[in-house]
Formats: sequence, C-alpha cells, structure tokens
Amino acid sequence: MPETDSTASDAETTATGDESATDEATVDWKAKAREWEAKSKANHKRIQELEPKASQFDALEAASKTDLERAQAQAEALQRELASTQRQALVASVALDRGLPANLARRLQGESREDLEADADELLSQFGTTSTTRAPAPDRSQGSSANGGASPTPAQAFADLIQKMPG
Repeated sequence: MPETDSTASDAETTATGDESATDEATVDWKAKAREWEAKSKANHKRIQELEPKASQFDALEAASKTDLERAQAQAEALQRELASTQRQALVASVALDRGLPANLARRLQGESREDLEADADELLSQFGTTSTTRAPAPDRSQGSSANGGASPTPAQAFADLIQKMPG
C-alpha cells in the first residue's frame, strides 16, 4: 500500500502544481505588464529629454549648410514649383482648347499634352458635350433715358442746357 500513497501524493502534487503554475502565469503576466509599462514610461521620458536636443541638432545642421547647399535646396524647391505651375497651365490650356467646363478640368489626368487631350475627350464623351453656358452679353441700352433713345453725349447735354437757359 505504500505505492498507492505515493501515487496519491504525486497526484496531489501535480494538481496543486498545475494550480500554482496557473497562478504563477497570471502573476508573471501582470509582472510583465508592469515591467513593460515601466519601460514605456522610461522611454517616453527619454524621448522628452531628447526632443530639444534633436531640434538643436536640426538647427545646427541647417546652420552648417554651405551657401551652395542652401542654393541647391532652394533651386530644387523652385523646380518643383515650376513643374507644378507648368502642369496647371497645360491642364488649363487643354481644358480651354477642348471646351471642358471647369468642374471637369480639374479631373484631367496625364503627363503629356496628348494624354490630357485624350482624357478631356473621354470626359466630354462621358459627361456630355461642351458647356454652352456663357455669360450674357452686356445690354447697352440699360441705363439709357426714359424715351428709349441713347444717352446724349456730353456735348449734346451741354447744348441742351444752354438752350434751356432763360435769356
């Protein structure tokens, strides 16, 4: 019977060992979470300490650039701006040539004039013909005298005034 007792005690040890292993895993998990939280806070504090130094480094690096490097950077920025402006002008030109309304002109895609023209033609075919809406022509008769005639010239107005004078 001693064998039975040892088997029973092994089973109890295994059962309690499993429970303690589960508890240890939970405790380990919580400890790991606290450990990572502490590391995160330390890293955040370190980042806050290093941010001013990084901005100082950027300022020093910018100050140490030579005139040539600054001129090159400025030239590159101006070239990008020029390319953008040229593309906008090309898009506007194609839209005007094809009679594309402004709301469709901004949808044009393509790099070359031919690509833009093909896209404009496709947009026109999908959304209808060119816009026929135009600003009305000015009405020259507006503001004329009540008798329906044209406004007198200043010389005529002066002559009329002289004739109406007594005397």
